[in-house]
Amino acid sequence: MPYTTVSRVENGRSLLEYILQEKGHNGNAVRNMMKSSVAMNDNEDYGTQMDRYWRRARSNHKVQIIHIIQSFSPKEFSRDNPDDVLKVNMIGQDFVSEHYKDRQALICTQADGKGKCLHNHILINDVSMINSKGCDNEEYHHKNVSEWSDKIVANYIIPIEAEEPDEKLTRTEILKRENKKYVYKDDIRKRVEKTMENVSSEKEFLEKLFDNGVVAKKKKRGTKDKEEYYLYELLDLSEVPEGTRLPKYNLTIKSYNLGAAYGPKAVNEAVKNYKSPKRWSGEKVVFTSGTSMNVPATETVEKQEVEYAPEYKNSVSAEEKTAEEIAAPVQQVEIQRAGVQLEQQVVAPPPIVDEDDDDEEIVQKKAAPKVEAARKPTVEQKLKIDRNRFDKPVGTVVYDSDMDNDGYGK
Repeated sequence: MPYTTVSRVENGRSLLEYILQEKGHNGNAVRNMMKSSVAMNDNEDYGTQMDRYWRRARSNHKVQIIHIIQSFSPKEFSRDNPDDVLKVNMIGQDFVSEHYKDRQALICTQADGKGKCLHNHILINDVSMINSKGCDNEEYHHKNVSEWSDKIVANYIIPIEAEEPDEKLTRTEILKRENKKYVYKDDIRKRVEKTMENVSSEKEFLEKLFDNGVVAKKKKRGTKDKEEYYLYELLDLSEVPEGTRLPKYNLTIKSYNLGAAYGPKAVNEAVKNYKSPKRWSGEKVVFTSGTSMNVPATETVEKQEVEYAPEYKNSVSAEEKTAEEIAAPVQQVEIQRAGVQLEQQVVAPPPIVDEDDDDEEIVQKKAAPKVEAARKPTVEQKLKIDRNRFDKPVGTVVYDSDMDNDGYGK
């Protein structure tokens, strides 16, 4: 079905000159692909013929032309098909003949818009040829005009159930966009789009949208299927340029008037596509000296990034560890693999001081046995010493001045 608009024009001659100009929009050489008229002579100036009746109207009658636009989808009529161009123009003629029987009209079929869709400009004389009265409210009420237009079109094509577009724009919005002017509906669109980028539920969407300066209320349309929609209201006016004229009432808009991309279905789709942030799998990184494992070199470990799950925040983070602390286990593994005994730094335990003993010699004598015990090798150290001795090649003489005959030290 066509997209229909209706408006009332006081300066009829100016509109006629605009519609009848030869050059079209977007560089088109021809603007009107076909013209026809109702109750007028095509060989005489249309403005002059309408003016005869404009003069008969009352002095307080200001409106001269009812301007109706019928725009068709390329799926319904193609601009490249001459038969379709003829059908579109005939739709305009039938529309005027059935609903505006006592009035003059001019029908111009064009396809010079940005979308290059076939559309009719129907210019109806607001002054009746019978009683010189203007059109009543029903004859220029948009709902009536749109329904009348759909019924006429149904006689020419099989109705196509077109999907709701992702974005709906009025002619005023399109013109403001072209002139880079502020449109509060676009402001709402941007905030809704930004909010829908990363939400896991409808509740979260509504809460984040409120934080983003727009309040949304979920409602149902008064149709048979009771389709749900959002009623958006812009609260944050920080993006409105100074001097911009805004509507007198609240800045509200229904989601289906913004387009399908801003309704509950679009939000539900965004929730389905939500991906939770990746978390640590819980696997521990273990450094080992086994030959089957690839132990990273020291310089590699220094650059290694270690991620910790939130529940392990109390432990030392990778940033807090120095490169030496991270590399220490690896350095120790490399030394052990080479068969070299780590040097153990023997630190004598602090002497036990009795508060009653003031003599330094007495204190040293008491601590001497414990110092001597700390210097003796442990069982594990003895085993490693033996292993190192007997792993030498045959014929190698092993001699250590610090060992006695049994190899366990003096």
